[in-house]
Amino acid sequence: MQRPAKPSTPVRFRPWPPDSAGDLPIEASDSPELVESPRETGSRAGSLIATLGIVLLLIALAAVGAYAYWLNAERVSLQHQMIQQSLQVLELREKLTRTEVTLQERTAALATRDAALAEANRPVLPVRVTFRLAFMGQGLVASIRNVTDRPLNVIAELRDAGAEPSREISLALEPNKATEIGYAQGWTITSGQSISVSSSGFRSVTAFAP
Repeated sequence: MQRPAKPSTPVRFRPWPPDSAGDLPIEASDSPELVESPRETGSRAGSLIATLGIVLLLIALAAVGAYAYWLNAERVSLQHQMIQQSLQVLELREKLTRTEVTLQERTAALATRDAALAEANRPVLPVRVTFRLAFMGQGLVASIRNVTDRPLNVIAELRDAGAEPSREISLALEPNKATEIGYAQGWTITSGQSISVSSSGFRSVTAFAP
């Protein structure tokens, strides 16, 4: 019994010659190769650029923060230096003030000493002051006598105890003569008051009413 003959597979002939000289025909593989689209490539490039931008932004922020910290440290340091300098200036001013006060005190002491020396070196005013009861009116009468042979121009001042002069008068004293001051001249001299007589170039003379 004869077996049925298998159907013959048709034979495919490849074209000859090949499309290009020396090239063999390439058969397509069973799984097609994946090829990225331009949209996917652009998306990956954009993500990379965005990541790089974020990194650069973080670096810039860190640099700005470091610079701000440095500026703040410099400001604190300058404030500390200014405070120290202000304290030094205040201390120098206090020293200068103390020095000025000491200098003024010494200057006043020297002036007082010079005035005392000058007063001590001047001769005493050659006048004599006496008191008597007033014949008319109230109080006492002061007699100021010039005991020299030349005229003297003097200033007589009436004072209460420890007070400023209450009366003052200029007198021209004749040689070896006395001038009286009392109620008639508008002065009411009472016990305890004093009369000071002074003239340029002389030490003043003071007399107290009895």
